[in-house]
Amino acid sequence: MTNVLLKPQFIVAVAVVVLLFAVFGGASALTLKANILTDVMPSLLAGLVGIAAITERATAVINDIWYGPRRTQAEDDVRLVNRKVNEAAGAAEVARSIASDAARAGDTSIFSATATAAMADPVAKHEAEIKQTDKTLAEVAADETYARLSLAFLIAILVSAVGVRTLASMFDTTALSYAQHGFFRAIDIVMTAGVLTGGTAGISAISELLGTFVTTSRKRALETR
Repeated sequence: MTNVLLKPQFIVAVAVVVLLFAVFGGASALTLKANILTDVMPSLLAGLVGIAAITERATAVINDIWYGPRRTQAEDDVRLVNRKVNEAAGAAEVARSIASDAARAGDTSIFSATATAAMADPVAKHEAEIKQTDKTLAEVAADETYARLSLAFLIAILVSAVGVRTLASMFDTTALSYAQHGFFRAIDIVMTAGVLTGGTAGISAISELLGTFVTTSRKRALETR
């Protein structure tokens, strides 16, 4: 799917189809509802934040059920490798101290292959294990993120399909034709699902942006009086 979206021909084809539908289908213009910023948006955003918060918690619990054991195992493997590195670092430090004392005493027997190996870089000795455990942990995290977003979007689609909408709350749709109204509902469901999938942080950002806009508009209106 991502490969298709990266192709400009696909984007152009979709744009042409939509334009043909709008022009030859006699699509009517939408009008915003009255007092949208003061009455409609606050209640709409409050409802979306509540739904998004519930969805986030639900997906987090389900993700813990699905990926909790894998994540725990991957984190344990990382800790085990780190412990090995720390132990090897301590042993290397002891070996270097003994070698230094032996060198000062003129004893060269300490510089055997075994002793040299003990003084080797502990990170280099466990480099393969470090890379593997880090890769496994990163893969688990990526799988968790993908599963969480996919599940959240699926839940949001279902929630929006049963009646939770954003665009319908903002626009007056009485002038739309039957076909245009159906197309509008489909877009509304997908966009509402996208907003809910973004979580409470995204909705809060929208709320803050609108709040700033309203405050600025009121300030300018007072200044022009």
